[in-house]
Amino acid sequence: MSSQSTITAPSQSLPHSVSTIPQVVALLDVRHDASNEELCAHIRSNFHGNINSLKILEPFVREVLRRFKHLPRKKNVDGTRPSIGGETSFAKWCPAVLGKTARTVRYMLAGGNKKRNITTGKDVSAVCERITKYLDKRFENFNETEQAQIANHIVEHLRRGEVL
Repeated sequence: MSSQSTITAPSQSLPHSVSTIPQVVALLDVRHDASNEELCAHIRSNFHGNINSLKILEPFVREVLRRFKHLPRKKNVDGTRPSIGGETSFAKWCPAVLGKTARTVRYMLAGGNKKRNITTGKDVSAVCERITKYLDKRFENFNETEQAQIANHIVEHLRRGEVL
């Protein structure tokens, strides 16, 4: 299947290049009309190996999970078992399509760790103090102009949310 193929539905198509939440929200109704293979191909082509892309594809993964729950467990007349994406269970499908265990995927669908403490302002202040002490030691070898340039560079990266 090419990367430009689509899942066809009666009124709309589901492109394999969805990457933003608004696009996914616009395509939610189409997921029910897609075949098992088309749905798996869509998830496989849009999953990038991180939890963020899995979160964007959450409605589609939930649809696959729902389909596995209703999948007949008896063999077909020809001796094969009904499958979705070539797999007979959600536990086998997750590593094959997503490269993640079913437990990890279910954990994400459940919303993650509910007991995790959210960082407080006190924690952030402690981290900032440690960073300041570290930089003070490293800045000793630079003159004031170089120190200002480095500080501006760091602040600019922090504003953008980039990792140094």
